[in-house]
Amino acid sequence: MGRKKISAGAATTVAGLAGELGVAVATVEQLLGSACVAGDDFVDDGGVALFTRAGAEKIRGLVEEQMREETAEAETTLADLPQAAQLPRREDLRVTRVFRWSRNILAVLPNEIEVVLTVRTIAHLEAGMVLQGCIQGPMGWTYEGRLPRMLGERQLYFPPQPAGSKGKP
Repeated sequence: MGRKKISAGAATTVAGLAGELGVAVATVEQLLGSACVAGDDFVDDGGVALFTRAGAEKIRGLVEEQMREETAEAETTLADLPQAAQLPRREDLRVTRVFRWSRNILAVLPNEIEVVLTVRTIAHLEAGMVLQGCIQGPMGWTYEGRLPRMLGERQLYFPPQPAGSKGKP
């Protein structure tokens, strides 16, 4: 059995192929040991593996396949996460009831479902106010934005009324 000759210009080493593909040298060495045939895909030149063109192409194909599989696994992992874990849900809630000594108030979602909303303080809150950007988390709905600090600021939290609806129920 004769050894194949590889020209110096076409010789590709494990480190050179790893650098070209952007993977670790250990990854290329593992693929070399598991998928390549000595003599056909590489030759041993004084303890250094030199790839033939066929061997280098085989390694490139295997690395591309591994990258596609890893990308597919990452996409399915993201798809398996519950929607609430990916991004917090934000909604504008309208206050329906404020309790006297509790930081929990009742509010309705835009689709008229009533929920419990936790705020920092109930001072100057009253029914009908709209709190923008309430966050639904694992512990329920919370409002972390700015609340009215004095009686006059309450008007900023009521939805605007059309001009012709003044005095009409």
